[in-house]
Amino acid sequence: MNSVVVVGAATGVGRFVAIEAGRRGIEHLRVVDRDTDALTQLKSELDGPRVVRSEGFDLVDPVALAGFADHLAQEPPDLLINCAGVREVAPIQDTTDEIWHATISVNLTAAFMLTRAAARAMIASGTQGVIVNVASVASEVGFSDRAAYCASKAGVLGLTRAAAIDLGPYGIRVVCISPGVHNTGMAVQANNDDQFSTIPMRRPGDPADLARVIFDIAGSPFVTGVNIVVDGGATAGYPL
Repeated sequence: MNSVVVVGAATGVGRFVAIEAGRRGIEHLRVVDRDTDALTQLKSELDGPRVVRSEGFDLVDPVALAGFADHLAQEPPDLLINCAGVREVAPIQDTTDEIWHATISVNLTAAFMLTRAAARAMIASGTQGVIVNVASVASEVGFSDRAAYCASKAGVLGLTRAAAIDLGPYGIRVVCISPGVHNTGMAVQANNDDQFSTIPMRRPGDPADLARVIFDIAGSPFVTGVNIVVDGGATAGYPL
């Protein structure tokens, strides 16, 4: 595996994924995010890839997204990792059209378009590549004040399963990773032990460990169409 693209690489899980790619000696790494300053900082910290390319654009911008999809068609990666995500907090009755469309655009539509572009490029070039879509435990269970987010992540899981069936005959694998609470800016807002009471391991996950899981699964040649839940056991049962 020599060529990796990480979408949503500037912060959160995506940043740790990019760093792990460097640690594993990936030769060609392409990092994508709308935060160009954070991408520049990330590039200065990476150690390992021989070639690092960064691209800054907003996944909500359909023209920019389509342009990047065209780039993928010209240069198919061995591994595409879709990490980008947004999460607005609002009960369904207060979820505006703007919140809904922005959440679906970033979390689901972008994952679809990039998965499709990578798949087309891999098929055309004969690349038996891997596509990893980072979803959330919200792909499996519901949460209050997260209607748009839960719907988008459930869509990512459905997209992954269907794409794996379509692309399996070409030797292309598609997997979904669903993190629970991890120690990132999005997931952990305060150091409060009570927020971990429903996690059997009683702590948040380490995003560096999550990044390692992503690469380990991507390197497992007979694993496709699955959802790997990395949540410390939070969804294993329901606290009565």
